[in-house]
Formats: sequence, C-alpha cells, structure tokens
Amino acid sequence: MALLLDTALGDGVLCPMQKVFGLQTKRPRCLTMVLLIGFALLSALTGCASIDRGLMSVSDAVSSRDPVTGQRQINLVSEDQEIQKAEEITRQILSVARQKGAKIDAETLYYERVSRVFDRLKQVVHRKNLPWEIHVLESPEWNAFTVGGGKAFVFTGIFQTDVGLKDDNELAAVLAHEMAHVAARHASEKGGKLAIAKLLIDA
Repeated sequence: MALLLDTALGDGVLCPMQKVFGLQTKRPRCLTMVLLIGFALLSALTGCASIDRGLMSVSDAVSSRDPVTGQRQINLVSEDQEIQKAEEITRQILSVARQKGAKIDAETLYYERVSRVFDRLKQVVHRKNLPWEIHVLESPEWNAFTVGGGKAFVFTGIFQTDVGLKDDNELAAVLAHEMAHVAARHASEKGGKLAIAKLLIDA
C-alpha cells in the first residue's frame, strides 16, 4: 500500500515514527501538503468562529430583542430617545389640533370610553414601563395611530358612520393593534406627520 502511495504520489521523506519503528515506507510530499492545507482550513474555520462571535457582539450593540416575538431587531434609537421623540411629536400634534379648533381628549364625546378601554389594556401590554397615553382627536378620518414611546391617538371618525366601532371589543382591538406597534418598536415619526397633515386638511 505504501509503495502504491509512493508510486502514485511521488517520492517523499521518511516519517519520524517510521524511523523509530524501522519502517522503510515514505510519506508522500502530497500527503504532507494535504495535511498542511487541512491544518490551514481548520485554523481558518476557527477564525471564522471568532469573527462570528465578534459580529454577534456588534449585532448585540445595535439590536435588541423584540419583547413580543423575541426576534432580534435593529434599533439605532434608545428607548429614552424613543420616548423623548414621541413626547415632542405628541406636543406638536396637540398644538396643531388646538390651532385648528379641533376638539381634543375630554372635549370629545369618546374620550372617557377610549381611556377606560386603554387603561385596561395597559395592564397587559408589553413594555409596561413606558409612559402610556391615549389622545382622542376630533376628525372624520377613520384612523388610529401611534408615534411610539407609549403615545397612541384615535380620531373620532372611527366611531362614526356605518363602519364605525360598535362596542368596546372592537375598540380594544384597534387600541391593542396600536399598542402592539409600540411594544414591537415599529412606530416612527411618519404617524405623527400624517396626523398633522390630516388635521390641516380637515380644517
């Protein structure tokens, strides 16, 4: 067998173990090269594992676990920044609504009902530590939205017309949907900008 290897792979040098045991077979140079390449690949794979660990560390620094699904999500905004931005956008929305003479919150017919349902949902929502708030804005628009940071909005239009919400169960479904967006950190400034645009159009 050793002669076949020597013939097939060419002449080689004696292996140290062969010298000790007095064996005269030679280890082919190609086999030595194969062993060296295998060692290099093993080293590279070990290096890949180190790189993977390094990349995971970077990923951990810029991503967080979705509190609802447990999946990783990239968020370059901290929770404190999210809350601060949401409070700023909320002030802007309420300011524009007041300037346009729209009824807000307790001035509307629906605020007590919305608040009651919202308060019940707050007891079971993910991210309970957020400063949760609900606002009701007078507008014929059939919509509810969030700007993140625990802030949610409902237009009075969702209670009106033939397709308006009929009971607290339907209202809870709408509010829970918006709260889930907040919990999963899906919200952005887009919701706030759309709300201001709607208020301006409706005025």
